Amino acid sequence: MSHQAGPPQGHPVGDKVLMHVAAVLKSALDVSDQVSRIGGDEFAVMRRNVTAPDALALADHMIALIGTPFEIEGLLVSIQASAGVAMSPKDGVDTEQLFKRADIALYASKDAGKGTARLFATAMEDVFLRRERLKSEVAKALDAQEFEIEYQPVIEIATGRVCRFEALLRWNHPASGRVSPAEFIPVAEETGAIVAIGDWVIRKACLAAATWPGDVGVAVNVSVRQFEPTLPLKIAGALSDSGLNESRLEIEITESVLMQGSDESLAILHQIRSLGVRISLDDFGTGYSSLSYLQRFPFHKLKIDRSFISGTIGTSEARAIVRSVIQLGHSLGMKVTAEGVETVEQLERMRVKGCDEAQGFLFSASVPSDEVNHLILRLNNGCAAGASAAHA
Repeated sequence: MSHQAGPPQGHPVGDKVLMHVAAVLKSALDVSDQVSRIGGDEFAVMRRNVTAPDALALADHMIALIGTPFEIEGLLVSIQASAGVAMSPKDGVDTEQLFKRADIALYASKDAGKGTARLFATAMEDVFLRRERLKSEVAKALDAQEFEIEYQPVIEIATGRVCRFEALLRWNHPASGRVSPAEFIPVAEETGAIVAIGDWVIRKACLAAATWPGDVGVAVNVSVRQFEPTLPLKIAGALSDSGLNESRLEIEITESVLMQGSDESLAILHQIRSLGVRISLDDFGTGYSSLSYLQRFPFHKLKIDRSFISGTIGTSEARAIVRSVIQLGHSLGMKVTAEGVETVEQLERMRVKGCDEAQGFLFSASVPSDEVNHLILRLNNGCAAGASAAHA
């Protein structure tokens, strides 16, 4: 079982979170059960003479208990846990094998979404083994020049013109073909390979953007693993080498960056901002503590997660969230971008709500670097033609 905590950071607070989780687990267990911490944020529970449904029910119960908000140093903390379950003798006859398969089930649980529990199944092992293979292959892929960057346009809703492209990493595996970013990026983050890959993306994206029209910028996602004290220097170097004006570079981060060593991360963000680089908070609305982050750092932009736009825009709850995020962003002097815009109806809803920018398949899928300038002309000319027709 693993967990992910909310906003308080630092080793003393982290220790208190772990102590709280341990106490919660003990409260849910019988005297004969065994519980131990086996990793940074992972715990193991062993119970004898239990059926698979009862084991899953116990895991769900522990997840619910851990997920109950609690207070540390005056701050309300929320934790999301995931669990994997293995049964003896079906899944293994010794402790090592059981732990391994429970860990495989835990991976499957995390992939399914936080706050879930999964019982080990043989098919999970195939997925796990593929993941293990990718760990060694992704580390070599950069030197083997198997990566490329594609760019997806972001449109200014008021004018319909391209204002920026988001740099999206793609992996052309020599045997498997295109590997989904949803599959290989978490692996690269886990192994640490994402640091070198991310540095390469920043450099390449700056070089590419320097060849575009001067009013078009580029946005680059930065992983939590890249958030090291040297990151501002790397960004400054990429800007200098490419000749790209710093105001045309936008760094996108998620809340996970701020959840890992908050004070240090905030200091790094301020250094990046001092370069003149713009910073946006990606996937806004999917975390637990977004408002506290907005109070602590002046982001230039909020990006509304696609889950509130694509597929769910018709629900009253999603509409209310989108409207609130746009109002909040504007009240704090931030622009707001809607991700996952796929239909004219969705775009019009964003326009009516006052959203500043939109990104999604309605405008274009991501394209290779050598197609960007042509796409800018096509989209901007389409915008001009539309404006002329409307005027006529």
